[in-house]
Amino acid sequence: HYLLHIHHILVDFPLTAVWLYISFFLHANMFYKTVQIIHSFPLFFLSNQPTLDIFFFLFKRDNQIAICRGWKGIRFADNSRYMFTYLSANKETSGLKKTVWLTQNEALLQELKSKGYETCKEKSIRGYWLYLRAKYIICDQLVEELPRFITHKSVLVDLWHGMPIKKFGFWNGIQWNMRNSYLMTCSEKGDIMIGGAFNLSPERYIHGMYPRNYYLSHDIPLLLDKEKEIIKRLISLQEKGKRILFYLPTFRKEQIPFLGTNNEEERHRFFDLLKGNDYIMVSKMHFYGAMTNHDKINEADESVINLPPETDIYPFLKMADILITDYSSVLFDFLYLDRPIICYAYDMNQYKQNDRGLLLDYEKLPAQFAFTLEELIVLLSKLSKGAKTDGLSQTREAWLDKYWGNMTIDHTIKNILEL
Repeated sequence: HYLLHIHHILVDFPLTAVWLYISFFLHANMFYKTVQIIHSFPLFFLSNQPTLDIFFFLFKRDNQIAICRGWKGIRFADNSRYMFTYLSANKETSGLKKTVWLTQNEALLQELKSKGYETCKEKSIRGYWLYLRAKYIICDQLVEELPRFITHKSVLVDLWHGMPIKKFGFWNGIQWNMRNSYLMTCSEKGDIMIGGAFNLSPERYIHGMYPRNYYLSHDIPLLLDKEKEIIKRLISLQEKGKRILFYLPTFRKEQIPFLGTNNEEERHRFFDLLKGNDYIMVSKMHFYGAMTNHDKINEADESVINLPPETDIYPFLKMADILITDYSSVLFDFLYLDRPIICYAYDMNQYKQNDRGLLLDYEKLPAQFAFTLEELIVLLSKLSKGAKTDGLSQTREAWLDKYWGNMTIDHTIKNILEL
């Protein structure tokens, strides 16, 4: 808010502008205080291109600062979280002197600070200052969430959040404003699947491994306290011989019932199957579905662990013996673990015709398929004797190579920091 008034000072008060310029590089607090003093001056033209060029001629971006943020400035999850985690843990090799997480979540802010990580309130003077100083601005949602002036002359990177099965963006007639950002498409196949959803030149595509997938095979150095509790609980269940199922459905246009049915008798048969085969099912509704449609899980069965919709699943996904999903991109991530996948598409025809629709031939995915809850019960009964009995390991490996290639996290970091 305060920085929206810089233009007036630059034009009408050149001596103040010189002092602002000097204080910017001398000391951050001096800069903040100067801005606070002059914030009441009106600004009408900061969105004007020449004005932005003048501002960034005076205030150069720092090549050694990167900032990361989650969706709406609220979530601490997904690719931007794990990019922040990786860069924070590898400062020497990355060449960055500062990697900062920006958030509007005060509780998260305090927890990250207590764990020794650099973080800042997004909508604060220092937050805007960092936006204007950082060369790299990294997110995993739409860049149009950010005001244009704070991304001007930065390397704006949209990591995105999944190799899609369902249509989105341009595929559904929606054209997002990507400005001059870069988009992580991961691979040549991703150039088609992800890149095709955006009106963006292929020269702006980035190949590499999703940061969240890197941590499927590596320890995560930054875990929130509540995540540690969930991991502790799951380890305890595994030590008791329980096998972990993850049920992760994507969102729909309308509210969805848990497990795709309102029939309590059917659901109870499913829960009996879980208990009779030492399964524990961890489930979470999609964050967007919970926000827009109020999707929720009301079950209180002892064989089901319900995670809040805002939970980041990636600290726990590697603990799953079997993944159950529908049209979610988590299917492609789970290929790295080479474990059984069940596509439970109870509404496939409806979804194809009246919802998002699908980008590929669904029944060719490297998974087993259930189209009713009864079929899901049968498949889980067959898999109850071993996690490798589906016979699809080679198929999963072929799809892993086809969609992700041989990209590593080193490719990701190199291809971003060399922009």
